Amino acid sequence: MKVVYVCSPYRGTPEEVKRNFDYAVELTKEVLMAGYYPITPHLYITACLDDTKPDERMLGTGAALALLERCDAVMIGKRYGISEGMAAEITKATDMGIPVFSHSERTLFRKLTIQCDMSGSFPKTTVFVDNEAVDRIEEISFTHEAGWDPMLTMKRTPKEGEADGTGKEL
Repeated sequence: MKVVYVCSPYRGTPEEVKRNFDYAVELTKEVLMAGYYPITPHLYITACLDDTKPDERMLGTGAALALLERCDAVMIGKRYGISEGMAAEITKATDMGIPVFSHSERTLFRKLTIQCDMSGSFPKTTVFVDNEAVDRIEEISFTHEAGWDPMLTMKRTPKEGEADGTGKEL
């Protein structure tokens, strides 16, 4: 089974740290639910080291980068931007040839079904993710990397009243 390094921000104000921690938990769960093994160092290294002390932060960062070297891919959670630590992780992965993908660009789905109804005058295609129909799809792309399960990216037009007016990637 593939091991995915979860790269997302951690530091900030107490409110931002809480928000970032919750986001890392969300990303980690998504990786687990997709059937991969997640490595999310900032969820546990920060529990035993004080990130505000430079020597302990450096020790934690070194441990995280050593773990990254053993991963099959890196998923970047950039909802709250790319931090300095994330940039170092992305650079390390890229330099090592480890595939890097953005959480907002690709989502790891468990079950994808594409259904085409040809009974009417025009074909109607419906996409289901985990048995739930997806509305208003603008764009679908499919990629496959050697040794990895196929990945699908979908972008849909947001429903009326949704915040993201540029389209929400699923």
